[in-house]
Amino acid sequence: MHKYQSKGRECFFYILRQWPKIVVGAILIGLAFGGLRGFRTYRSWDQDKADIADLHRRHDEYIDYYEQTVAMYQDDIADTQDSLADYSAMLGGATFLRYDENAIGIAQAELYFSSSTDEALPDGTIELFANVLNNEIDWDSVKAAGNLETTFADRLLVITHSENSNNVLSLKLFAEDETAALDMLNEILSQANGIKAELNSQIGGFNYSVVGLSSHIGRDDDFITMKEEIQDKFNDIQNHLNSVNQALEELAGPPELREMPTAPKIALSIVKHTVFGCVVGVPAMAAIFYFLFYLNGMLHSAEELSYYSESITMAYDATGKSRFAKLNRFIAKKENRGVLYSQEDAIARTVSNIKANNPDIKKVIFTGVSAEDAMDSIKKSLGSVKDSGITFKAEKDILTDKAAFDSLNESDAVVIVEKLDKTSIALIKKEVEQIKIAGKEVVGTLIVR
Repeated sequence: MHKYQSKGRECFFYILRQWPKIVVGAILIGLAFGGLRGFRTYRSWDQDKADIADLHRRHDEYIDYYEQTVAMYQDDIADTQDSLADYSAMLGGATFLRYDENAIGIAQAELYFSSSTDEALPDGTIELFANVLNNEIDWDSVKAAGNLETTFADRLLVITHSENSNNVLSLKLFAEDETAALDMLNEILSQANGIKAELNSQIGGFNYSVVGLSSHIGRDDDFITMKEEIQDKFNDIQNHLNSVNQALEELAGPPELREMPTAPKIALSIVKHTVFGCVVGVPAMAAIFYFLFYLNGMLHSAEELSYYSESITMAYDATGKSRFAKLNRFIAKKENRGVLYSQEDAIARTVSNIKANNPDIKKVIFTGVSAEDAMDSIKKSLGSVKDSGITFKAEKDILTDKAAFDSLNESDAVVIVEKLDKTSIALIKKEVEQIKIAGKEVVGTLIVR
């Protein structure tokens, strides 16, 4: 008899059928791996320096002593990170701030201050106006006028006293192009008119006129200086953050305290490596069953049983009503290409095939290595075919039960009943051989799934 050639599809479904064992095995691998890694984390500290209880005590005392200082550092770090995020947003939002050599939009104007009365403006009036203007500008409106996204639009305005006259303020605004710069500066001048009206009610005769309003594309020393100041501030904040982080790290205590495996660290290590172990355990268990498929010599498919018995095999489901019965039945139907019967239907179809192919047969024995486990249910199912004109009898395995073997003489043919993944191929071959020695024919097979 030639050896049956297993197919990859059969191997796949054999592995799939073992899913409960794979899941349990993966969980056990995960727990073992997680426990091992957690223990190694626990043992990672140097036992020559202190025992674990003393380390915890010293650590708690150290943290209690420096608790306020740690809180201060942490607050400082949080504030510094906020400032750093703001400056990062500014440098990233205003793209034209990134380049020192490019030409940008520049809008400028001069405010010429004068008094509408005979009395001169009081000292400090121009400085007062410049301060009020800086503090009261609605920058959201200015940004909308120039379609600007940066949150630091106020940094783009430079207000200086004119080098040629004490009563002249120079306003210069930078933007991505000259149109945006001019629109934004016009919005600032519009808001400045409201400030002028307020100051006029407080300072008699306060007035100014706008001269030299213009815009162009070019480079400007004030712009270069402004960008350098912004970048320097960004660098200072970054350096400050690094120094505070370093100070906080030093405050954590000596190396043996900083590196001590605290309970949260050990727990995290266990959880992380348990999950990792479970994930790795699934393919590992699948690989084990892959090798078992080719090494264990068990019956793995209905096609294999048909090959060795040289008869038609009917597969029926005997998974019972477990919690995962639907999942097991789904796998079984896929494995048998959608053909899966109840035990009663499988027996009825087997009887129908016997009558069609072997009309002279009148007595048939149902036996097999796995028949004894299903003896009662087979006898019950055979009751539904008692009117078929064939006498059926269920017996134990003919290889192990002498009475069952002797009953072969009383029958015309045999139906073999075997269980998937439970019956050895060697036993099936021996069983078929004994049936043929007795001069009987295998007219059907049932495989219990």
